[in-house]
Amino acid sequence: MPFYIYERTENNSQYIFNRRYCFDALPRKIIQPKLDQININPDIDKYPWKLSSYDISQLLFQTDSDLQLDKKYVIVIDLKPNKDKVISLFQIENIYGYSYNDWTPLCLELIILVDDINVQDVEKQKEILTVEKTNFKKIVYEFLYIKKGLRSGTLNWGMVGSVNAPLLWPDSLSYFIRNCIKIT
Repeated sequence: MPFYIYERTENNSQYIFNRRYCFDALPRKIIQPKLDQININPDIDKYPWKLSSYDISQLLFQTDSDLQLDKKYVIVIDLKPNKDKVISLFQIENIYGYSYNDWTPLCLELIILVDDINVQDVEKQKEILTVEKTNFKKIVYEFLYIKKGLRSGTLNWGMVGSVNAPLLWPDSLSYFIRNCIKIT
């Protein structure tokens, strides 16, 4: 599942997304700085946190000197990169994490840009996207995990394959339901 950096501009009725490059360092450049900020108290063995779209763009500026401060950049996930003549692209709006000592389940709040759209030239269509502002409100959620937590682990994604969802213990599930999905 590739991640891309897009520059996002807007006019009165649309958002225009221009693809910049493939971004393969989400755990290292976006999640690790958040883990570094957490004040590790020896009595704490779990910690809920959030990265907003603003936080994500600020981390992008800190890690990539080619990005211009006066522009808006977002991370977009390509959920079906190998599907012939179909694109499914989702902007990461917020990242919610629940870090334990040696792993971190994540809830990604995604805004649908295009979902299962048939196109003739997949790569050309991914270069520039136009999304009506009225359609830019559809949200979906994805659960993933990284093998790093508060005290140990590596910045690798959890097992990739036909089954890659994290097991969510009641405390992390409760946090994601209340804060990411916003069900009370």
